[in-house]
Formats: sequence, C-alpha cells, structure tokens
Amino acid sequence: MADIHVGDTGTELNVLVEDQDGPMDISSVTVKQIVLFSPRGDMLVRNASFLTDGTDGMLTYSTVRGDILVAGEWKIQADLTNPSGSWSTDVKTFDVLPNVGGRK
Repeated sequence: MADIHVGDTGTELNVLVEDQDGPMDISSVTVKQIVLFSPRGDMLVRNASFLTDGTDGMLTYSTVRGDILVAGEWKIQADLTNPSGSWSTDVKTFDVLPNVGGRK
C-alpha cells in the first residue's frame, strides 16, 4: 500500500476476506462494508465494492473528503452479509502520515 496522508482522497483501501484456507469467494455477499477506526476512536462505516467479482475475496473502498482527518495508526475491518448470515474479518492496521505544516 502506498503512503497515506491526512486529507488524501481517492486512496483505495483494500481488504482481503479470507479463512484458514486462503481467500474466500464472497461473490454472493449482498452487503459489503468497510469499517475504519481512527486513532482517536472515531468509527467510519463505508459501503465497499468488489475489487473484481468477489471470487478472489477482495473488497475495496476509495476515500473521499473528510474520511482521513487524523494522523496515526488506523484500524480497518470488513463487515459482510449474505443470505446465510453475517460476519466480520480480522482487524488490520495501517498508518496515516501527517502533512507538512498541517496542510489539508
């Protein structure tokens, strides 16, 4: 993943949905959300899309203005629902870097 800075927009955040056997086929998932937790505890829930067709287990979300407002260690998780139930992925982390002079 490329460096992410406070205020970046259009940054693709990808989540791999997998189990002990590797990537899961999530093509039947009807609700796909990416949940972000900022270093200060704010939670953002955003609708995600398949990166391809879902058979590779990959979800994606592109950040918009107002999403990434704080530098530090962020947490990311996917929440999924299909006809047989709902589940969440493991929580992963990524770093957001500050900008020079606090711009953005």
